[in-house]
Amino acid sequence: MTQIGGKFIGSPSLLLSEENQQVVPEKTVFYKFSFLNDEDVHVKINNSHPIFIRAGQGFSMNEVDAYINSFVIVDAGISFNWIGGTK
Repeated sequence: MTQIGGKFIGSPSLLLSEENQQVVPEKTVFYKFSFLNDEDVHVKINNSHPIFIRAGQGFSMNEVDAYINSFVIVDAGISFNWIGGTK
């Protein structure tokens, strides 16, 4: 199997979202990504329409899924953390 990435980055602590907060750092693409949320939340993934994620459900994808270059938390006041694998 060929190695895809070289490093992981993520939130330094539990964070509180702002309305329409972009999680993916500028000029970053993730081949692996996990998002954990403590409250019900709506997100937009790669400019999708809003997607509902139930409290505690979270979201996770890996190298067999589409790369993620945008992950926007639509709602304000959501406690969350995330981690992603990138090149």
